[in-house]
Amino acid sequence: MPSKKGKKGAKGKGGKGAKQGPAPDAPFDEWLGFIIETDKANAPPDNKPICEDMIDTTLPVPRDFLLKNLPEEKKDPEAPKVEYEKCKVEKTCYKKVVCFYFAGIRQDVVNGACFTPELVQVYENAKAAGKYVEVVYVSWDKKRAHFDEMMAGMPWYALPWNDNQIKHLNAKYKITNIPALVIVGQDSKTITADGVKKCLQSGNQFPFVRALGDNVVEVARRRPNPHPCTVEGCKCKKFEGGGKGFVTEPDGTQIQMPVMCNGSGCGHADIYHIPPIENPDDKKKAAGKK
Repeated sequence: MPSKKGKKGAKGKGGKGAKQGPAPDAPFDEWLGFIIETDKANAPPDNKPICEDMIDTTLPVPRDFLLKNLPEEKKDPEAPKVEYEKCKVEKTCYKKVVCFYFAGIRQDVVNGACFTPELVQVYENAKAAGKYVEVVYVSWDKKRAHFDEMMAGMPWYALPWNDNQIKHLNAKYKITNIPALVIVGQDSKTITADGVKKCLQSGNQFPFVRALGDNVVEVARRRPNPHPCTVEGCKCKKFEGGGKGFVTEPDGTQIQMPVMCNGSGCGHADIYHIPPIENPDDKKKAAGKK
């Protein structure tokens, strides 16, 4: 039975108010239920309303994509106009923090300096840090050539030039002056409509809200960890993941190893381990690879 001291330390490790897990000797099914429950609680919310704001349903065939610069090797220098990669809205922005960047050619100046390069820097830093965030350019450009010129320096996505949803977003967020940066959280609630000022003052905190991913390893790292537990069937094996604390399974799944393994594997596992879960879809994929 864990000591009171151990419980106190465990609570601190799991975070304030973290839910305590089953007893260390609880059945595997009880631990599995706890893991599934906490993973659901840690998963980012659904932001479909924001994704729908970027889709033009007024067309005979709805426009459900965003534009992004093509990689250099895919660009055609002989093309009569700049071509872009078309990326599905829900694939690129679903469950992410979305930042709508309203600007235009020579209309991105703040205090005598262009703001776009500043936003590029904070965006790339956030992406490098693994934050679940995307920027979407909402163009105020009067000419397609101006849109192309602005896009040339942008690593993110954009609504097509002169798209119907541009007016919708301008009205929804009451944009009257540019540049403007509206940041919308993963719960579809507006975090700030003054993102430009915030980026200039404290860009290292961009996007100014938690931007959590939903892959299995990221979710597992956010589970409360009240105490180590012997869990039957967990994938606890000899550590082979270099210095990052991960083991890669043959199917490509990454499993986070607990600190207690100390790089050599052990007979114990805590709830940072990802237990085996029977999934019919996984079996079909595995059968297809054979």
